[in-house]
Amino acid sequence: MRIFLIIVIFYTSLNVQGQMRYGPEFEFRHPNQFYAGTSCMLALHLLHAAYYYSSDDYDFHTYISVNFAMIMPLSVMLVPFCSGYALSKRIETLANKIANLDYYELHKSEYRGEPSYRFVDKRGWSFRLTQDADALEVLADPVTTDQYKGEIGERLQKQVFDLAEESGFHVHRKTEYFSQGHINLDLNFFKENPLLLRNFIVDQLNHSEFANGVLSNDQYNAESLVKSSKKRNKIAKIIQSYDEAESRDITVFMKELNSLFHKMSQLGLRHTVDNKTSARIEVRAHRAQRDMNEFIKLIDLYDGRLEYLMTLKSPIEFENKAVEKDPKKQLIRFRNYVEESQKNFNDFYEILPEKYQQHFCSTLMSS
Repeated sequence: MRIFLIIVIFYTSLNVQGQMRYGPEFEFRHPNQFYAGTSCMLALHLLHAAYYYSSDDYDFHTYISVNFAMIMPLSVMLVPFCSGYALSKRIETLANKIANLDYYELHKSEYRGEPSYRFVDKRGWSFRLTQDADALEVLADPVTTDQYKGEIGERLQKQVFDLAEESGFHVHRKTEYFSQGHINLDLNFFKENPLLLRNFIVDQLNHSEFANGVLSNDQYNAESLVKSSKKRNKIAKIIQSYDEAESRDITVFMKELNSLFHKMSQLGLRHTVDNKTSARIEVRAHRAQRDMNEFIKLIDLYDGRLEYLMTLKSPIEFENKAVEKDPKKQLIRFRNYVEESQKNFNDFYEILPEKYQQHFCSTLMSS
């Protein structure tokens, strides 16, 4: 049983023509809830760790479903210790602090069955505080990188990150698990360019280092899609079928991939096909961002990557390779990705885990 406080940024009409818009999912935790609420999940990770690293075809979510009878009793025993009520009161206190700034119109409702606090400014842009399991989640309307670099980013830093810290919440980065900072990309950006959409997805899959250490290594909440050779081969067939078709239908392509990408995969495509929510690609393989500066670095990198991919006039190859596990080799691949995107590799030192920082200097000198 997990209790989350999630800050969600919703998607409104602050659209800038021709630029990608990004919607964040910032996540904060409170120590009193975190240690009790995550005990069960830590037990699950212990159960699956040996299997994951020893089997090329291991799928964590399949393993959990098969062993559900073992997991459920542990969850039930821990429920009384996971005080969601106390967390909801802390979120309410934080919401009142933001409301007292007299900057927004506050709308109270329910979101995913929990109390939700949506703050709307005079232009209609909004963000939402809500609870997701043992975390505070903050979601916001998607806007462009330039807009995050300006007033909106400054407000989110002061009115969300700083006030959350004052209220006892923290961004969890001490373990790989329970540290999520998903980034949503507006699907409308790809509307007139199906090749760009296809290449962006394949490019994400080719860089297995993203979900296996460099940007994330949470195999529960952002499971690597290329860990299993069986799944890689299925993905390869879908890509090949689409590329060889006389009449290519990007919608069918997305639906077929989505059938393989479960909700907790590193790349979420369900919001591209469900027609129930704002159409977006959810890049889940990101650790929780500790401040707006980290978030802006990541979306600025995506801007650069999209510009690079737009220069390509043909489909890029799906590599269909086993996951690279050596940290130094992973870092070299990430450096190549950053430099191809016309960004400075040095800017990403601070967002990397310590074991990757240890290889950073040698990676800079590698050819």
